[in-house]
Amino acid sequence: MRIERYNFLMFRDGGRCLKFYLIVISMVLLLGCVSTTGHVGVFSKAAEELAVQIEKGYQLVETSGVQGKIAREAAEHAELSEKEFEALFKGLLEGSEDREIRMKMIKQLRAYSKALGELSSANFREGIDKASKELYGVLTGFTETYKKVSGKDAGIKERDVGIFATLVDAIGTGISERKRKKAIKKVVDIADPAIQKICALLSKEFPTLADYVDTNLSTVEMEMKDYYNKKGKSLDLLHRIQYLKEIQQMHHQTTKAKEFFDNLTKGIDRLAKAHGVLRKAVNQKKFTTKELIDQIRELVDFARSLREFYKGLLEGE
Repeated sequence: MRIERYNFLMFRDGGRCLKFYLIVISMVLLLGCVSTTGHVGVFSKAAEELAVQIEKGYQLVETSGVQGKIAREAAEHAELSEKEFEALFKGLLEGSEDREIRMKMIKQLRAYSKALGELSSANFREGIDKASKELYGVLTGFTETYKKVSGKDAGIKERDVGIFATLVDAIGTGISERKRKKAIKKVVDIADPAIQKICALLSKEFPTLADYVDTNLSTVEMEMKDYYNKKGKSLDLLHRIQYLKEIQQMHHQTTKAKEFFDNLTKGIDRLAKAHGVLRKAVNQKKFTTKELIDQIRELVDFARSLREFYKGLLEGE
């Protein structure tokens, strides 16, 4: 039975607008033409993009597990009963509670990055309120998800979250920049301990995830090669060529997947460092410093290169 490779392209990045925006903000950073709170917005876009790639890493964990299970089942059984099909499909849909809570935490990281940028750039009270509401929910969510994953406290105090809400209210309908900066400073200050802990946790787990993905993809590649060696003579030339191309694509994904997770580890470490520098800057009441600009530039470049690497992983580039 021929083992069809799973279509990773269901996770293809559809964010062309975000890609264009990242190019633009890279140019802006290089030119140094960003307002003080604008640097917070640029950081948030790069952090959000990086969180998207981390989500895709966890999706790759899930899909590789599906691929490995299908490959092993196909290699062991030429035919499956209806009950065996049902068991197989049920297994594919069940998911893991551990992965689900981590995915939720990563989505919160992405939501925090986005809302922080919105808070820094909103020109109307409605936008400020929307960003504030999202940040309030995310800060509360960090406490819940990190506790479930690690059994430890995320370092976010409910009293501080209340102070942040008060500072947002004080911004006013005319959008006082001075008061906006106070609110940004407070939320970055509140979130940083949790950001550092979450990033450290994910960074520590990536090598294990990389091994899991490698094992599953290697299984698929091995079974495809074994099938070709056994059945290749019975195929005509065109089908042999096509199948060898599919084996080549699977080999490419297998060899590149570990590198992708290595890059994710570097990316999450960069995010933690950049957020720490942002916290340092806002606590000094300096929303733009050379150190912060350098960290943001690196984060922007790395987020973009990571997205392109993932695209190449899927398409064999």
